Amino acid sequence: MEPRLGDIVLNRYVLVSLLRNEAGLQVWQANDRILTQDCQLFIVRDSRFLPQVNTIASTLALSHSRKFTQVLQLRHHDSVAIIVTALDRGITINDYLALKKAPLSYEAIRTIVAETAQALSRLLASNITHHAVSSDTVRISSSGIELADT
Repeated sequence: MEPRLGDIVLNRYVLVSLLRNEAGLQVWQANDRILTQDCQLFIVRDSRFLPQVNTIASTLALSHSRKFTQVLQLRHHDSVAIIVTALDRGITINDYLALKKAPLSYEAIRTIVAETAQALSRLLASNITHHAVSSDTVRISSSGIELADT
């Protein structure tokens, strides 16, 4: 079965908007009917990646770090992994730069690079590699830098 807009997943999450659709992976914005809050659902269908997905989701869930999108739940249904995360906080660097009329200061650039490097070093220390670091996955929030789509 291919998930579609409006479907209810795990008897709880209503699919609201498809954010990403690639071979073996779909990412949806969803609404949690129990907690009445928005979240993201990562639906991983490629069974080759399930061990890695389990490791990454578990590590991030246990880290409680504000540098990464919070993992709320990991479930398996047949050979499909469903990861529920909080919504990404803040704004992407691309979107931030598009709104800003002046270039970033050197101090701001140093801070963004340093906090991004610090977050990536935490991932690497846990044997996790973020394969898609870009100005679309590095987000600026009120609490600093956050890596999305980890």
